[in-house]
Amino acid sequence: STANANDAYMHLTNYSVNKKSAAFKDEDPFTVHTQASKRPLSTLLLQMAAQEEAAGRAFDEDKVFRSFEEVCAVLLQAMAPVIKVTYDRVAKESRPKPKPKAKSPKKRPRGDIEEEEEEEDEDEEMYAPNCFQILGVDVLLDSSLQPWLLEVNARPSMDISNPLRLSDAPPGTRRCVCRDMDGEEHCHVHSEVDVRVKRMVVDGALRMAAANGEPNEVPESFVKMNFDRYSPSEAQETLSAVARIFQEAGGSKKAFTTSGVRRTLANAVNAGLPAHELDTLVTKWKHQGYRQDIHSEDDNAEIGVLDFASLLQEIALVRSKDEDPLEALVSLIELCDPGA
Repeated sequence: STANANDAYMHLTNYSVNKKSAAFKDEDPFTVHTQASKRPLSTLLLQMAAQEEAAGRAFDEDKVFRSFEEVCAVLLQAMAPVIKVTYDRVAKESRPKPKPKAKSPKKRPRGDIEEEEEEEDEDEEMYAPNCFQILGVDVLLDSSLQPWLLEVNARPSMDISNPLRLSDAPPGTRRCVCRDMDGEEHCHVHSEVDVRVKRMVVDGALRMAAANGEPNEVPESFVKMNFDRYSPSEAQETLSAVARIFQEAGGSKKAFTTSGVRRTLANAVNAGLPAHELDTLVTKWKHQGYRQDIHSEDDNAEIGVLDFASLLQEIALVRSKDEDPLEALVSLIELCDPGA
């Protein structure tokens, strides 16, 4: 409403904002009657069960988890192409460097040299580092306990401390001089919720990576998702093809250059797309502000796949002026997809 529209503490779930509220409650978060502002999911489930029972309704915890799974599965399917591009770059950058060759190698039979080169090629193809990414998925639950996606954090905080106003701290507590509380005198204490939950998440992720994603036992409090229930949509499959073209064009560093786009869309140019129109579109795209984030961190740049999809859409419409926009994009992708 107009009366509370500017109340950031009411409408934002961001802890970095809410921790500064005078109404923030820091109490035992593990009891069903707690009013703590930060609580683990286990406590929330107990409170949801009590709330449903008080309203005369049965609480189905499995149904809640299935609805969480659906949100995460559909989200991850949509993000898979971007994550795949990131993984391929990390794998390439972390590949062990070949040993330097001797300056004056002894001459060997030609057959031995060819066999050694084949082995090196096989090693490069087989190299696949075990790595992982932790995503923070924020949802809002409606009155029917249906979760709605609010946002996704690619780098959720792994901090395990809470700022505490010095007036609420035990006597003798040392004052912190950081600006975490906008100048208020405060200290930092370990958050029981953060220590328990984040230790569990990181420990489980490391165990999964060490077991190549297939541990003998699912880590504590982890739930194995069943992606077979959710078939990828045509849009998601199209985005996967866009990601392959994006990589073929040179990834985040070259995909928005005229040379990179010309190289990866060579089949479209050969089929009649004027090269000068292609160059004009790419140049216009760069100067419209879509790719002005040249100072952004490299490991965030793969989100450019989504921008690249929009660029391909514009190119597709120029190439096929009378076609349906989606059909024009699919036609361009089928012509230029390196994985087709």
